[in-house]
Amino acid sequence: MMTMNTGMSHSCPVVIPTLTDPPDGLFEGAAVFIMPSGDMGSWTMEVTVHNHANGIESSTNIPVVVSSPADSRVYSFQSPVDQSMIFLTMIEPSKPEVGMNDFIVGAYYRESMTSFPPLENLKISFEPEMPSMGHGSPNNVNPVYTADGQYKGTVNFTMDGWWRLNMTISDQSDAVLDDSHYFDVNF
Repeated sequence: MMTMNTGMSHSCPVVIPTLTDPPDGLFEGAAVFIMPSGDMGSWTMEVTVHNHANGIESSTNIPVVVSSPADSRVYSFQSPVDQSMIFLTMIEPSKPEVGMNDFIVGAYYRESMTSFPPLENLKISFEPEMPSMGHGSPNNVNPVYTADGQYKGTVNFTMDGWWRLNMTISDQSDAVLDDSHYFDVNF
């Protein structure tokens, strides 16, 4: 939950762990923080654990400091079709390298200030370019929906440096929702 200095608050997209007994004892989830901590407000994460063996449940709030990265991995836009606010995040590649890389994008929409369900019906295409060199790359695969709002594809980086992944987001009827945003990757 982001508590704004204006007195308002909002949440962000989250993926709740689904395993009840993970093999390594660790529960994996995710949060897509849609703005940094700082002058505008601060984040806390409420964590609730339910022990199924004894029926005991406990919750705590953990402060989270979110900094602004050099290259943003999240952007938002308003759908021209239904005016919903859509949030995209680049999940992978987290450690890009020359060659083929998993390209995973998360897509969510704001249902309310505390609810950001996954979007499961988008068509996502992208075009990588290396602006400083004036070229792109071959053999890329557009992301397709897998689960939990995630779309998986492949991006081919033919050399290291600064890459821009120009995004086009469409709905199932091929209406373009956004084609003005991108993710920058530097390595």
